[in-house]
Amino acid sequence: DEDKEGFNYEELAPAIKEKVEAYLKRGQDVKEGDPFLEQVKFVIFAISYIVFLAANVNVENSFAVRSSVNVALQNATFNMKRADGEFQRMNFYEITGLPQLAAWLGQ
Repeated sequence: DEDKEGFNYEELAPAIKEKVEAYLKRGQDVKEGDPFLEQVKFVIFAISYIVFLAANVNVENSFAVRSSVNVALQNATFNMKRADGEFQRMNFYEITGLPQLAAWLGQ
């Protein structure tokens, strides 16, 4: 491996030979950047994904619906038969045991 100027590559010390090989190989393992079309596809995908999330994950409406359902269930009253045979109107917050919960869920 002698070049025009009489330099013999094989006669180099192993440490220097490694450095020369590393220098000669630099840049060979660097990949090209993504083509322009791939970048455009990614931008279109990102915009589509954000629009999808904005359309389907509407937090304000979800909270309003959940809150309305909670209020409706918690304020719903039911007739609970007392020990004296009379009926008493009760709501979610007045439930104190499983029989009352079963009656509330059953109505």
